[in-house]
Amino acid sequence: NLHTYFGMQHPKKTLDEFTSKLHTSLEPMILPTPVKGLGLLASGRRDAVQMGEDFSVEALTRFWNALLETSQALGIEVIIFDLGAGTSRLTLELFSLAHLGLVAVLPEPTSIENAYVFLRSHLWRLIQNAGAYLGDPQKAEQVLASLEAMPSQSVDQGYLAALRSLYPKHPELIRQLGVAVVARKVGILVNQARNHQDREVGESMVQICSRFFGLKACSLSYLNHDEAAWKSLRNQRLLLLDFPHSVIVRRMKAIAKILESIAIQD
Repeated sequence: NLHTYFGMQHPKKTLDEFTSKLHTSLEPMILPTPVKGLGLLASGRRDAVQMGEDFSVEALTRFWNALLETSQALGIEVIIFDLGAGTSRLTLELFSLAHLGLVAVLPEPTSIENAYVFLRSHLWRLIQNAGAYLGDPQKAEQVLASLEAMPSQSVDQGYLAALRSLYPKHPELIRQLGVAVVARKVGILVNQARNHQDREVGESMVQICSRFFGLKACSLSYLNHDEAAWKSLRNQRLLLLDFPHSVIVRRMKAIAKILESIAIQD
């Protein structure tokens, strides 16, 4: 439904046409938006779980190669995957492929718990990918089984310590996992923050990423709770165009500078 934010009609050409092999290139499905230099590739009407069923390893490889070819042909500088909530296979795969995975969390216990589950699933996916890379998926399943069997008091200490303890038994896989984890960057963004306590949630999540999962994380600060957000959506106009002088837009610009600095470091 991302097109709604731009005030656009539902795209007639979507990623469905690529998954059903009606097209071998993504270029015909990229639509211009009201923002100069910004295109939109809609995923279609199916939910992430249903679409994920169509994305075998071969299909994902075909999609990724087509994405690289299209970005080179059109001179695309930045690609943003707008992923839905949840832990579907396709969501986790695309999140793992990105240079920076951005997790938006509300300062509420349920949202924080969901973010924890997502990050745990992300680590599980990295372990599976490490096993596939080494051509030994069975070994990855053995590591996952060991983690699943951890007693609750050990889980409280985090999965990073457990993975280190498994190194003598599975050195190659743990080493490959370490390479993948070091290459990953996770950004934590607190959405709809109302006070200082809400803003501190981001730093807590960064510590969880590092201590529990061994992921290199950074805080992208916060977006304040602002009625301008839902008003612009109701108007079907981009927030930055509808309320350019609002506090939340100033926060967005500050976050954009943080993202730019991260890109420069890379």
